[in-house]
Amino acid sequence: MRRKRARGMLTYVINLECQPARMARMAGQLAGVPFERVPAVEGRLLDGPGRRAPERPGRALELTRYELALIASHKEAWRRFLASGETWCCVLEDDVILSPDFPDFMRSADWLPAGASIVKIESFGRRKLFLGAKEFVARDRSLRPLLSTHLGTAGYVLERKAAAILQDRTSEVRRPIDNLLFEDLLGDKTLKIYQMAPALCIQESQLPNAGVPSGEFMSTIQAANRKPSVALHKKLLREVKRPFVSFANAIDFVLSGRFAEGKFRNVGFR
Repeated sequence: MRRKRARGMLTYVINLECQPARMARMAGQLAGVPFERVPAVEGRLLDGPGRRAPERPGRALELTRYELALIASHKEAWRRFLASGETWCCVLEDDVILSPDFPDFMRSADWLPAGASIVKIESFGRRKLFLGAKEFVARDRSLRPLLSTHLGTAGYVLERKAAAILQDRTSEVRRPIDNLLFEDLLGDKTLKIYQMAPALCIQESQLPNAGVPSGEFMSTIQAANRKPSVALHKKLLREVKRPFVSFANAIDFVLSGRFAEGKFRNVGFR
């Protein structure tokens, strides 16, 4: 595998809702890692609904003002990265728990696979992910092509050309940023997206025993998207439909050809 020139990469930390407590906590985790704070766009100042409306067939998804703000905040990080002239950067949201190994990975870019566009260094959720068979070893961690949806944008490494492509593709926003990066773009032939396992970071909300009081750093996006209570008959209907939807998604995944390219694997966080 061809190795890239050893060089530390830029690290951008998106300060969600500009809360000082979050940045103080992140600064402690990033001791020894140069980083730049990116003040988040505040969702309460934007136009748009405050809560996600129920999705209905045939109707376009209307993003909340908080989802729009998060997209704008990531775009600002990408803009700063492109203006820097550097080749690689790491983008973090400030509600993540970082692995003790994180600083070591930020000291150089020599662990990245040749041709990679985005490397997701976050673990989100507990289900297994469908990852490609081809493996690159980054120190004691595995890097494989990401072939199935893995939501969350709290931690990823981004290449310069990919940042320019993302800036262009988010000029008109129709999907939440994690759906765009780690679902919609998985079949894109111009972008190669990898998943690190075990991951270097995880959102505090995904790791209740991290030592931070639950909900203390919950973002307004998470709070706004808390699902309202649902009537019993609607819950029953949803549960009846669930296996049929899962089966349809599985058939689509097989027919896409991706099923033959890898296997389901645990990602985890360490």
